[in-house]
Amino acid sequence: RVQLPCQCKVDYCASCWDRALAKSFNSCAQARCPTCRSPIRVDYDHELDQLVFTRQQEEGEAETVDEMRQRLAEQLKPRQILILQEYGRSHPCPAFEAATAGDLEAACGDRGRAAAVDAVSGQTTACASLPPGTTLTTTAASAAEPGNAA
Repeated sequence: RVQLPCQCKVDYCASCWDRALAKSFNSCAQARCPTCRSPIRVDYDHELDQLVFTRQQEEGEAETVDEMRQRLAEQLKPRQILILQEYGRSHPCPAFEAATAGDLEAACGDRGRAAAVDAVSGQTTACASLPPGTTLTTTAASAAEPGNAA
């Protein structure tokens, strides 16, 4: 059951509430209560790890679609980074590990994978499949040139 931000006395499960708000947003570019059509502000609460809904008191408070997306993206960014870090720890890439250890031959050799290492920071930035038989070579000078990742 969702705690509604408006005065409506209707019970919504989380799935139905989310679906109704998404439909409202897609049709009129604003999240609105599906019952009373009050404008709803959506925020992400990092501590609760969930969306929080509040009623906008005045129409003048309404933000543009781009502003809302940007605000939510900023609120969710730390959580997205955490999810990606957890995924990376649980799904290590052998090419990344070899490349960051400086072993480009092991990273790019017979596995058919390549790791791109940033020439300035030494951080591995990509892992891509290569066609069989592709050989990558690099020197410190060519790695530092724009467009040469590995």
